[in-house]
Parts: sequence; structure tokens; C-alpha cells
Amino acid sequence: MDLIANLMENKGSELIEQLAGAGLGTEQAQDFLPDALKSVMAGLHQVDIQALMGAESDTQTASIMDKIDISALADRLGGDTSLASSGLQAIIPGILGFLKDNPAATGLLGMLNSKDASGLAGLARGLLH
Repeated sequence: MDLIANLMENKGSELIEQLAGAGLGTEQAQDFLPDALKSVMAGLHQVDIQALMGAESDTQTASIMDKIDISALADRLGGDTSLASSGLQAIIPGILGFLKDNPAATGLLGMLNSKDASGLAGLARGLLH
């Protein structure tokens, strides 16, 4: 099972509630979540995952948010970048908590960022998507 499907299965309801708490309607949250998860995973590919996991929660969220094209993601919400940003800020800590509780997933993300794992990177990317 890929990581996004695993997140949806194990944390989907909780993440939708967090999105609703950030101002999205339930239907909006359900539509937004898959794309938001893909964007967060893409952002994680661009950061040092080991350093990220050791950082404070606000720093973690900001580091990932910096790597996401929020305006493109906001298209799912009628172009509302503020709502997309609020939604991402609400769910990123839960996503990182899930990864922290699943060291195998964190290890795969680390391999993606490793300069020495060129052969493993393709395999890990395939497992994560």
C-alpha cells in the first residue's frame, strides 16, 4: 500500500476533521485532502527528513509549506489561498506524527533525499506514490 493510501486509511477521518476545523466544509475537506497529501509528500521530498523530524512543530510546518505551491493547491478551493494555507497548517503536524510513528515510512523518505541512494530512490518513490 502506498503511503498516501495508508495515510487516508489510518488518518483520513482525523485529517478531514482538522481541515474542517481550519474552515473547510466537510465536502471541501474530502475533496482537498488527497491533493493536499500529495503536495505535502512532494514537499517532504525536498527537505532533509531527518533534520525535519527533529525540529519544532512550527518549524516543521513552515519548512514543508515553503515547498508547496499553495496557489495551485488552492484551485481545489476556488482559488482561496488563505483557506488552502490554513488547511495545510492544520494537517501537516498530523501527517508528520503519522510518519514519526511509522519509522519505515520515514526511512523511505530519507532514502529519497539521500545523495547515495540513487538506485533505491526510484524504488522508494514507487512505494510512496
